[in-house]
Amino acid sequence: MKGKDPINNITSEVYFYDEQETYFEFSNFHTTAIKVDEVYWPTSEHYYQAQKFVQASSQEKIREAKSPKDAFYLGRNLADERVENWEDIRVEIMERAIYEKFSQHEYLKKLLLETGEAIIKEKSPADSFWGIGEDGDGENVLGKLLMNLRAKFRRVEEAKQKARAKWMCIEDTVEVPTDYGKMNFNVYMDHKGKEHLAIVSGDIDTNDHVLVRIHSECITGDVFKSAKCDCGTQLDRALKSIAKETEEGKGGILLYMRDEGRGIGLGNKLRAYKFQQQGFDTIDANEIIKTPIDAREYILPAEILKSLGVTKVKLITNNPLKISGLENEGLEVKRVKINSLLNPHNEGYLSVKNQKMGHKIKVDA
Repeated sequence: MKGKDPINNITSEVYFYDEQETYFEFSNFHTTAIKVDEVYWPTSEHYYQAQKFVQASSQEKIREAKSPKDAFYLGRNLADERVENWEDIRVEIMERAIYEKFSQHEYLKKLLLETGEAIIKEKSPADSFWGIGEDGDGENVLGKLLMNLRAKFRRVEEAKQKARAKWMCIEDTVEVPTDYGKMNFNVYMDHKGKEHLAIVSGDIDTNDHVLVRIHSECITGDVFKSAKCDCGTQLDRALKSIAKETEEGKGGILLYMRDEGRGIGLGNKLRAYKFQQQGFDTIDANEIIKTPIDAREYILPAEILKSLGVTKVKLITNNPLKISGLENEGLEVKRVKINSLLNPHNEGYLSVKNQKMGHKIKVDA
């Protein structure tokens, strides 16, 4: 059970410890690797037990233990120099271990948050400090740390909702004749002062799935027709699809988001190009210049669509993150594929998108 019993208003309890327990993932013995201060540990138990020892060589012995149980027994029995004030710092060490574990693994954080208001207990009969002990009246310190962490994660999630992208429509329904027909341009300004476009073609039916393309600004591809990417081609094909939909009386929307270089900006994108010219792929180049591979968010596009009355979309995309981004904001999404044109300059770029970023790009035969 999770949360509160709605009939009796009784807070339920969640137990974990043994591998057979439903919430064994909460145990330090669950095989989930963590990274602490640039060092990888096989489990949080490995990290915790290693901190009992002064020498780095002793810690390394535990880090190399084959299982969390082996790490546990080494922590108890290793005859090496130990930290003198261990009893004073062990809770702080454990707190760090579980924070890293649940922060670094999103599915664990989600599982922890899904316990609602349930009391979390380590059902360890042999440990009356970290667990509930044999009589069930132990201190349950680990369970309390998990509940504190859950509360912290919940506060962060609530704060994220309050800090959602702020925006305002600063100009709307400006008719512009284009090569794709007459379209209404709407300008939205976000809280950073950046202007984005919602280009509406025809009379959209908000009761049905509306054809939509979320297109991130690409000056090199959209304006100067760079052959290094497929952005210009995708923009042209998306607008042609929207124009065709308009001719059929359905209409469509193109959101032109000012997210140059997947959100890192024009200068950083061109810096990354230099390293790509040296043989590094797109992802490696971004890591070299210390920029995110994809810094875009889809809260603002979703909010713009909602402001236009659109909650169901046929999304022209090959990017699964765009689909999940809109779905996470409550929109109903159907995917419409869009092919790219292959050339000697963008072959590696498209390959990385497919193989390393989960895209589903197909090219014209």
